Amino acid sequence: MRGPGTREDADERLLERPLVPPQEYDSDYFLVSCMGADAWRESDGANVAGLYAGMLERIGMRRGSRVLDVGTGRGELPRVAVEWGAQRAMGIDYSADAVRLAQETIRRSGCDDRVQIVQADARSVPAPDRSFDLVTMLDVVEHLSP
Repeated sequence: MRGPGTREDADERLLERPLVPPQEYDSDYFLVSCMGADAWRESDGANVAGLYAGMLERIGMRRGSRVLDVGTGRGELPRVAVEWGAQRAMGIDYSADAVRLAQETIRRSGCDDRVQIVQADARSVPAPDRSFDLVTMLDVVEHLSP
């Protein structure tokens, strides 16, 4: 749980400011430059690219899993995870524009009750340890800095 005096609050105070501010990752970035953007953009978020299902298949996601997607972008992976039988999923991104797009993806899918989208820094996940069975981070590592 977040709030003054919690571990998460202390973690956030200790984090250095990101080298790339979250505003750099705006809606245009997520709707033009990111993998899967064409499928999302052409359907206004109703459809997602097959690569997300492909990733979950490749890593062997099991029904009933609890899934965390770090750097969720438009939120396709958490959506597909619950459509494939995940118990619940959370997507985090530090970009406010990504969070808005991801919330739209989830709203359009009708899986709002099992997916939570949160604006958060990947360095401080807003969930207790051992909350997830599977953690994904697609198209993110190259954006991180030491």
